[in-house]
Amino acid sequence: MPDTVIVFAGGDPIPPSAVADLPEDAYVVAADSGLDRARELGFEVDLLVGDLDSISSDGRQQAEAHGTRIERHPVYKDATDMELALKAARRQGARRVIVIMRHEKRKLPMAVAHLTSPGFPGGKSREALGLRGGGPSRVITDKAILGFDPATRGPVVLSVHPGVSVDEVREHTGFQLAAPATVPETPLPTAEELRLLREEIDPRRVYLR
Repeated sequence: MPDTVIVFAGGDPIPPSAVADLPEDAYVVAADSGLDRARELGFEVDLLVGDLDSISSDGRQQAEAHGTRIERHPVYKDATDMELALKAARRQGARRVIVIMRHEKRKLPMAVAHLTSPGFPGGKSREALGLRGGGPSRVITDKAILGFDPATRGPVVLSVHPGVSVDEVREHTGFQLAAPATVPETPLPTAEELRLLREEIDPRRVYLR
């Protein structure tokens, strides 16, 4: 049973510095083109989930060559690729789950029609509700890094990416989002991180723009 599961959704690129402290031994799940986002940040995917209609052909070929397990679903289904990926993450029973995704209201709504992967319903602990694993730990988007208040278990802004304000983050979030008086800026990638991305991880610019 892994200690940490990282779930990658598709969408805009994430600053490398936002994922610099993620554990290297985490179990990585990708929802369709989330595999491309994972690989451009240097993560090898353990499980690819979805209908595979948006993943790049190079990404899929490299995933198959790497031995990534593929859980393919039909295009017409009752759940989104991300919902299926979160279900797969939950099955791992990890202590914490980290989600990496695009930051927009429709993906961070106030309410959902179906609760497939609960975090902390009603602010209650998962143990009290009889749920496995430690639940969500971080949500890393293309605008900010979100965490959860240890007392209320409500979402809170931990840092904003360069050029993004807290107001902009809130504007693109469908629910109330707490933030301290001073929110730090996510550090820019170091010269060594950029070198690794450009020279070793993706020298042919398959994923990097």
